[in-house]
Amino acid sequence: MAVDDIEVYEPAAYDVNMISVSAGGGCGNSVNTPVIVSYSNAGSDTLNAGQTIYLSFQILGNTVIDTVVLSNAILPGDTVTYTFVNGGADLSGPSTVTINAWSSYGLDTNSGNDSTSVVTIGIPIISSLPYFENFEAGQNGWRITNGSAGTWAFGTPAKSVINSAASGANCFVTGGLTGFYLDNDFSWVEGPCFDFSNVCDPVISVRVWWNAEFSWDGMNITASTDGGTTWNIIGAFGDPLNWYTDNSITGNPGGFQDGWSGRNASSDGSGGWVTAKHHLTGLGNQANVKIRFNFASDGSVTDDGVAFDDVRIYDGVWLGDDQLVCSPSTVSLDANAGLGTDTYLWNTGATTSNLTVSTTGYYGVTFTSGLCVNTDSVYVVVVDPNTAVDLGADTSACDSYTLDAGNWPGATVVWSTGDTANTLTANSSGTYSVDVITTCGTLRDTIVLNVNPAPVVNLGADTVGCDSYVLNAGIGAAAYLWSNNATTSSITVTTSGAYSVLVSDSIGCQGWDSVNVQIAASPVVSLGQDLVLCNGASATLDAGNPGSSYLWSNNSATQTISVSAAGSYSVAVSDSNGCAGMDTVAVTTAVSPAASYTFTVGGAGLDYTFTSTSTGATTYAWSFGDGNTSTAQNPTHTYAPGSYTATLIVTNACGSDTTTQSVTVVGLNAGFANGSVSVFPNPNAGKFRVTFDLGIAEQVTMTVQNLAGQVVYARDLGEVSGRVTEDVQLRDLPAGVYMLRMQSASGQSTHMLRVE
Repeated sequence: MAVDDIEVYEPAAYDVNMISVSAGGGCGNSVNTPVIVSYSNAGSDTLNAGQTIYLSFQILGNTVIDTVVLSNAILPGDTVTYTFVNGGADLSGPSTVTINAWSSYGLDTNSGNDSTSVVTIGIPIISSLPYFENFEAGQNGWRITNGSAGTWAFGTPAKSVINSAASGANCFVTGGLTGFYLDNDFSWVEGPCFDFSNVCDPVISVRVWWNAEFSWDGMNITASTDGGTTWNIIGAFGDPLNWYTDNSITGNPGGFQDGWSGRNASSDGSGGWVTAKHHLTGLGNQANVKIRFNFASDGSVTDDGVAFDDVRIYDGVWLGDDQLVCSPSTVSLDANAGLGTDTYLWNTGATTSNLTVSTTGYYGVTFTSGLCVNTDSVYVVVVDPNTAVDLGADTSACDSYTLDAGNWPGATVVWSTGDTANTLTANSSGTYSVDVITTCGTLRDTIVLNVNPAPVVNLGADTVGCDSYVLNAGIGAAAYLWSNNATTSSITVTTSGAYSVLVSDSIGCQGWDSVNVQIAASPVVSLGQDLVLCNGASATLDAGNPGSSYLWSNNSATQTISVSAAGSYSVAVSDSNGCAGMDTVAVTTAVSPAASYTFTVGGAGLDYTFTSTSTGATTYAWSFGDGNTSTAQNPTHTYAPGSYTATLIVTNACGSDTTTQSVTVVGLNAGFANGSVSVFPNPNAGKFRVTFDLGIAEQVTMTVQNLAGQVVYARDLGEVSGRVTEDVQLRDLPAGVYMLRMQSASGQSTHMLRVE
């Protein structure tokens, strides 16, 4: 006995131990194969619910990190399995990859057990039939498992018996590429996963070569539908179409005794490459199918072994590739898949599994196997003296013309342009010829083409229109047809959608284009009514449409601006689509109005002319005190004698103001007592004599007023009677018209007085 690497330590309180990581390895692999890790609590303390552990894995340089918040406590020694949710492993390709996984926990002080890794296999999934693999591009998902005594190899065999691949250079072969297999071999080659979910009757066709000790060593094919846990043999000894040659192989390949066995030396080897076919019975409609080629040997006598190549899997029936033969040769078409219960119905009416044909045409067969019904067809060309290439009659075309030499399987096609495809697209006028070089001779045809250019239509890239958009297909065409049935060269669209146009020229050539147009509403911009700013006030102008771009007439680029000066202000608003809206507002400034006026008296002393001396007024409202009004700026009003209050109200956008004055109206022709009043001289220089007669003694006053109604001279004459003479001296009065009024208890008299 021996003892080594003894360590005595105190466990860390917190220790997340990564145990394993796994992914794939069987059918069901994909670009997002689930990755699973196992980890344990190797610490002495419990990892409580709510704590966070970071789990990560890396494959092919790609890293996925999951943040795991524990929903339950993890006791010391407990193990947890976790499947990543933020990503999977790309195992879709035929390759071997390494997956590294690790944990990160803030309280974990032992980093030595925080990571783990695994090497796994990426297995491709084949979901489209027919499938054909000749291995000329590599193994392509087929993997060798040799074990301790296996000798499977991949490449070109160079043995004494098995000395080539069935086609090309590569195949799978036992005994290496040049030697013999070993005793007690138990090995296999396993293919990719096959998805037969929509396949009723999968059939395998494979080229095989066997040269192994009969009944002791041999090869067979097995299949698994459970990811490789259990395997079942395909077919049995005695099945038709070159299937197994023995049912007692001692080596027991794949765990079964049926298989291909025998060697050339005993005349039971294959003697070369043989095509074997068989239904993959029981595998139809299965989603995950694995296929193995198994080889096994007993404990003595070895040889070249076995080889396989050209694996083909199809649904029910495959008649092969199109064929060309020279008359009078015939072609044998084989629809046989190897079961005695299969039935066949050809488009010729034949019901045999094989059909021999000698004329050119398509040949098809309906193949029934159990409940599965499949069809396939093949084109056969039989070249005789009457066979010809037909490019058609000379013709005209628009823009280009495709020349078709026809289907000539295995032939070489050479056009006068040097092209070698079966079809040729001619883009210019000219004479074109083709040679079809077959094993039966060369066939030729010629055609003259007149190729006219088609109209070029370009509606531009997909775009956004503001409120509407004009699509223009160009001018000069003979006809236009839009997807909205318009027939003009251009259309204006107002709704979002896809629009296309077909343009035809005068000779019938057509061009076409389409475009997607998104119609967006332009921003609605409203700065409101024109503004008046009173007494030095300011205002905020708001362009609205938050999130847009703005450009004001004062170069501001904000949604709002503050204004205090008179002027015209405008703004352009652009949204994220590039659509724009605009508005303008006029701003004026003003001060509150101040009311004042003067008046003059004319006519017979009853006509008053009012003159406004107000400031800032835009409207005028006069009330003359006798029930009459006016809105004129400078009105004239005729009064009756009396006393009145004249009122003026002026307004503007900033408000209103009011002023009043008393007006005494006396007139010029009023009588005075029973006598008459005379003024002499009149006009005068301010010095005059007033003479009047009173029949009775009365108290008399004399006043002089200017035309504004102001009293400039007043004298109480006392009680007088008879003829009265009064000298008046008016000093320092400006020249003008004045009113002289004589007032007594019984009457009054007013006279115009002119001072010069």
